Amino acid sequence: MKAGTLLAALVSSLALATPASGAITFVSKWGAQGPAEGQFNQPRSVATDSAGNVYVADQLNARVQKFGPDGTFQLMWGYGVDNGSAMPQVCTSGCQAGLAGPGPGQFASGSPAGVAVDAAGNVYLADRNNNRVQKFTSGGAFLDEFGSVGPFDSQLNAPEGVAVDSAGNVYVAELGNDRVQKFDGTGAFVRMWGWGVDDGSAAPQVCEDACQAGISGSGDGQFADPWDLALDGSGNVYVAEDGNNRIQKFDGNGGFLGKWGTAGTADGQ
Repeated sequence: MKAGTLLAALVSSLALATPASGAITFVSKWGAQGPAEGQFNQPRSVATDSAGNVYVADQLNARVQKFGPDGTFQLMWGYGVDNGSAMPQVCTSGCQAGLAGPGPGQFASGSPAGVAVDAAGNVYLADRNNNRVQKFTSGGAFLDEFGSVGPFDSQLNAPEGVAVDSAGNVYVAELGNDRVQKFDGTGAFVRMWGWGVDDGSAAPQVCEDACQAGISGSGDGQFADPWDLALDGSGNVYVAEDGNNRIQKFDGNGGFLGKWGTAGTADGQ
């Protein structure tokens, strides 16, 4: 084969082997079922920090695990994860499942749910069945918590998803109250949105005081089991609705911007 022909053949084979721009390629994986470090029992949510570390809400093990960007286990936290004692612990080896409960730094049975990391590396967990959000350092030390069960502002009913914007504001998707609440980084209530949250009217509303649970349904800006949420670089909020099989988009103050998705198996469904 002539040199030019050989080069053309090599270029052609490289073109076939190189993923097209925007293509998704498998990189790595980790985890198996179990209670030890690097094992999971229904991992519910995942988030990354600015250094690429990965935090996993290990739901039925009642703990949070932290991994390096390559999946190397670093540490975990939850009640009793180090030696089984009924107290908040951080473990780096020989770890075990957490003890479920309502204590500070502890997670309820079936929790934690959503996880998010702010710009300073603090980690927020939606502790769904304790109806609260907990805040930790990246090393697992408990910092704060906010929320109690109820329909009013600053109260929560099955918080499922959590996200943090660049200013440190915390957004919580409430499965049981069909609304989204916004808090500042200290846990102080800022506002909420959903249908009827201000005065009970069957319309999209934003409320900042004396608020109530949302009205479930399928209208624009209305929620049926808001399950998770995320923010983009402009501060827009995207909410995944389990009950409506769609994504809704809002600005950071709760203004409705758009929606897409229907139930089904086709593209975009």
